[in-house]
Amino acid sequence: MLKSEIETLVAGDAVEKEIHEDLTYNEIYSSVNNVWSLLFMTGYLTQRGTLDRSRLRLAIPNMEIRSIFTDQILSMFTENVAGDGEMLKKFWDTKTAGF
Repeated sequence: MLKSEIETLVAGDAVEKEIHEDLTYNEIYSSVNNVWSLLFMTGYLTQRGTLDRSRLRLAIPNMEIRSIFTDQILSMFTENVAGDGEMLKKFWDTKTAGF
């Protein structure tokens, strides 16, 4: 699910996530869901709306951050799905479609 949500962000859309602003360093690795709070609090994701008190719509804030995401995702795809040409084509189409 994390991979598809990152693909959604790279495509220029938003994802809806629960954010924990009181997250401590020791809790960061306790759940994969904490990565969203970390990315939001460090500025790699920005708020595009509020669903309720702790659930936000998050998006990539600018082209510079989008480039970081796409470079990292391209690296991940290259390592994990090198044999799946169709998936790489879809990723490339998303990357070249614009922000």
